Amino acid sequence: MTVVSTVFGEVAALYDEARPPHSPRIGDLVLAYAGAAGGAAALEIGAGTGSATALFVGRGFPITCVEPDARMARRLVARFPGVAVAASTFEDWTPPPEGFFLAYAALSWHWLDPLTRVDRAVRALRVGGALAVIECRLTIRDPAIAARIAQALSDAGVPTGARPPLREWVVPELQDCPQVTDVAVDAITEPLSWSAERYVAFVRTVSPFRTLPAAGQAQVVEALGDAIDGEVALDRETSVVLARRSR
Repeated sequence: MTVVSTVFGEVAALYDEARPPHSPRIGDLVLAYAGAAGGAAALEIGAGTGSATALFVGRGFPITCVEPDARMARRLVARFPGVAVAASTFEDWTPPPEGFFLAYAALSWHWLDPLTRVDRAVRALRVGGALAVIECRLTIRDPAIAARIAQALSDAGVPTGARPPLREWVVPELQDCPQVTDVAVDAITEPLSWSAERYVAFVRTVSPFRTLPAAGQAQVVEALGDAIDGEVALDRETSVVLARRSR
């Protein structure tokens, strides 16, 4: 998680403000699958500033958040002082021997080492514990606005191709693990309406933008301002891949 620990922490406050909160329905969906905590704790992998933490705080179980960037972790602790925060990459962190009843990764799974992430997550769970991998995808409803925004990003050198849906890459890697069973996929779609300023603020928090030089970032902001006229209507699809440790 070397890249994520530098590019997002630079704008931790903006990240906290510009990223839309997760729907509470996601927390309900995950806990319906995971079942009762039974005194056990939950683990959040790559917690950031706590957007997904908010889904599970106050649900009757303690939470340990693993977050490598101190700047993100400070905002997380300020928001949720009751959670335990491990300042570490997931790869360098050692889970407690009793295991968690739930481990979840929201918008962070792709930053983990693909060769070890499944095994590490499964080892962090107690037998019967649940893993939830959460992803959000934004779709601009108006094709003309979408085309103008895509062109503006492309002209500035920002990659516009999206990762494949979770079901196409997370499901197979979970199914390949002999300790994993009951793999399931669910999704929730919600409408959003953002001003041009809110959309630009969001773009300023995504990794392809963050890794541009300062001149490229300024070009993107200017181009997006020219491309967007008024509100941007979007659909946000939140996908969840669920799995269980079988042994």
